[in-house]
Amino acid sequence: MTERLTSLEYAVVSKFCGQQGLDVPNPHEFAVTFRDRNPVGFMTEISCVKPLSYSRRAYEQIPDAISLAVGTEIGFVLFFKDGLLNAIEGYSYGEEWPEPEWPVRFREGSDQTG
Repeated sequence: MTERLTSLEYAVVSKFCGQQGLDVPNPHEFAVTFRDRNPVGFMTEISCVKPLSYSRRAYEQIPDAISLAVGTEIGFVLFFKDGLLNAIEGYSYGEEWPEPEWPVRFREGSDQTG
């Protein structure tokens, strides 16, 4: 069975799509090719049936979010390889990664809530 994006990972990708004016692919169109979790964040490499492109190597404009379970502030970076979305990084600001990590509230007038 192929691993799927978590709710948080999918919300981050959805934010990117919204900010870029792209249609958000269905969650089942993503496959996780590698996932590494650590005490302060994660790195998840992905592939998507509908490739999502960006002209630079990294996209850092995803708004920070607050974990609604424990109040930890977390941030995100999307990485692109050969112009296509390749990985999602999540990180905390000097605190343990929140457990549970979902739901979150994005900052900066965000409309994505868990």
